[in-house]
Amino acid sequence: VNTVKIDVYNPTINGIRLSYYEGVWKKIPDFSKEKKQYDTVVARLSTKSFRHTTDHFGAVFEGKIQIPENGTYTFYLSSDDGTKLYFQDKQCIDHDGIHGPSEKTYTGTFAKGQIPFKIEYFEGDWGENIALYVSGP
Repeated sequence: VNTVKIDVYNPTINGIRLSYYEGVWKKIPDFSKEKKQYDTVVARLSTKSFRHTTDHFGAVFEGKIQIPENGTYTFYLSSDDGTKLYFQDKQCIDHDGIHGPSEKTYTGTFAKGQIPFKIEYFEGDWGENIALYVSGP
């Protein structure tokens, strides 16, 4: 089993689209009803990859993950605070709410190729982080 951190090294080709919001929430809001502050493209899934307030912000990350070969993969979504992970518009991980750094997983069978993903994230008070890891064949 190989484990890798998902990073995108050339955002002009394979970047992650990011929509940024500000607000005070206890759960992930319906971002379509929130006032978007800006859109950008980031190179990696990290709170260090975009400008934001210290606390009380949200982000929606959208992009594609390259699956190198057919097989079963486990995705590890780590965050402080709430996150939700979607593959092809299907919610796969719900790690919502106010919480310290912690992780939830999703295991699924994927075909070789690119699959679209979306991660919704919000930061409440204190620490902040988000990371997505994958292990597979």
